[in-house]
Amino acid sequence: QGTETIARFYREGAFHFDDLLPHPRSFRVEGNQVVVEIDLHIAGTSSTVVDTFEIEDGRIRSLVIQGLSDQVRSRLAELTSDERSR
Repeated sequence: QGTETIARFYREGAFHFDDLLPHPRSFRVEGNQVVVEIDLHIAGTSSTVVDTFEIEDGRIRSLVIQGLSDQVRSRLAELTSDERSR
């Protein structure tokens, strides 16, 4: 939750993969949420994920990503853990 946590997820995790290639599809607004389907290639895998952004006062408050494979989740966790221990 929060912009710094979201930025850290990308900075310390997703952006470390040379093959990161997101292709957003259409989005929809549901109350204070923006929901985006994304065709995602990362860590040698391809899948469709759903990003749900919660908006508060015109800013992203939280981000929930559904559909990441267990393999990608564990690799992201390793990267962010390694980055924090430095």
